Amino acid sequence: MKKRLYDDYNYEDIYDKTIESESLDDLRINNNYVYVRQTVKSKKYIECSIYPTWKCKGDIPRGKKKKESSKKQKKLNLKNRIKNITRYLHTNFTTEDLFMTLTYRDMKGIDEERAYKDITNYIKKIRRWMKRNKITKELKYMYIISYDNNPTSEKKIRIHHHIVISGIDRDAAEKLWDKGIANARRLQEGDFGFSELGKYFAEQEQNPKEKDKVARKGKRFGHSLNLKKPIITKDRTTLTRRKVETIAKNENDYKEFFENKYQGCRFIDCKAYISDEFAGVYLYARLIKEDEVKKE
Repeated sequence: MKKRLYDDYNYEDIYDKTIESESLDDLRINNNYVYVRQTVKSKKYIECSIYPTWKCKGDIPRGKKKKESSKKQKKLNLKNRIKNITRYLHTNFTTEDLFMTLTYRDMKGIDEERAYKDITNYIKKIRRWMKRNKITKELKYMYIISYDNNPTSEKKIRIHHHIVISGIDRDAAEKLWDKGIANARRLQEGDFGFSELGKYFAEQEQNPKEKDKVARKGKRFGHSLNLKKPIITKDRTTLTRRKVETIAKNENDYKEFFENKYQGCRFIDCKAYISDEFAGVYLYARLIKEDEVKKE
């Protein structure tokens, strides 16, 4: 019977300092930990997190007693939000789906509440069009209500919409937006899929001021209810503390190490983090399943 281990803590918050070339020996405040591996699979995209799990409940890092600064907390929240949105994009959409920008020909009377009604009405029109034309494809979407602040006046904003959508063809999707210009194109991948798009969506979602009623109600960002969740698994590793911490200090070993752990995957990148207060390291790596790439 395996002994219980404790990892109920926010390791991304605790291990927040990027590792340099310095030795980790002075960070081993105690050796009462081993390493656990968490894998997030979003179709062909793989994320691996290797971080300490503790043998005694009392050793679990609790963070600093003083409250984190508002700036640091917002940065961490944004980082996690980017990961979450990107994972849902990867799990539910492909380069065969559409990325659309919807603008207004006349901005008079267009505020955040009006924009929310317009984007939800647009989705309803798409559903009716699909039903009328007996389109059986599953409709999936994710949208963000965005705007640009004029540098000289916060009151001057240009509201527009971005939406990722599957199940409808480009011509129909553009034609059904009758408020202005609709520009649709196929989704494009970067070095790690749709991570840049996920970053943009997350940043836009957290950008509005507190007086923005739509943002406070969580309406600036929305998605269909049929989106599939990424697959998250966690398992104990046989990796020793010395092995993990040696790898963390040698970037040239990252590729071989992770491609060996995830057979058939191509290594993209890895970042290593340490804590000023707690022992161990946290490794976060990204890979792509090669067999899935070849199928496309």
